[in-house]
Amino acid sequence: MNRDRGTSDYSGLALIGTAVTELVAPILIGVWTDNRFGWAPWGLVIGTTIGFVGGIGHLLLIASRADKTNKTKSGESDGPSKPLS
Repeated sequence: MNRDRGTSDYSGLALIGTAVTELVAPILIGVWTDNRFGWAPWGLVIGTTIGFVGGIGHLLLIASRADKTNKTKSGESDGPSKPLS
């Protein structure tokens, strides 16, 4: 088990669940608005667009945070260090 990071073994599963929810929920809301208000296909189109952009944006944010965390733990830096005077 990976207890040294102070996170749960299920944190990856939680991130996947969040990403799937962010991608699927706007689509379902779009389908509901299409059926409720007769906006077909615009509710679905807008819901799909919002879900895709929001979900992919959040996945990129998660990946960026994970990369920064890994670099911090391994002692890497983002660029050349300044000489100490």
